[in-house]
Amino acid sequence: MVITERKAIDLLRARQRSDAAEIDENISVDFPDSGERALARCMAQLPPRYREILLLRFVYGYSMRETAAMMDIPFTTVGKLSQRAKERLYELCRNEGVL
Repeated sequence: MVITERKAIDLLRARQRSDAAEIDENISVDFPDSGERALARCMAQLPPRYREILLLRFVYGYSMRETAAMMDIPFTTVGKLSQRAKERLYELCRNEGVL
């Protein structure tokens, strides 16, 4: 699960760096699939609640308390949902060959 979480964070950071760089539209370069699309497919297969909690916690960086307030759920529920969501994402990534 930790590997999946770290891989998602690394892919997000790489994407943010590439978004910040100026791109010359006249150049055509094909890049191999870096796994980002596969990870996105896995995320899309998660139930909406799991997907939302992972995005809030690990992509947008909200704390557990902030996430609980935004989702209008108890603080303890955020921890349990995060754990279950990461486990499910890990399974999906293994099945897709991302890991």
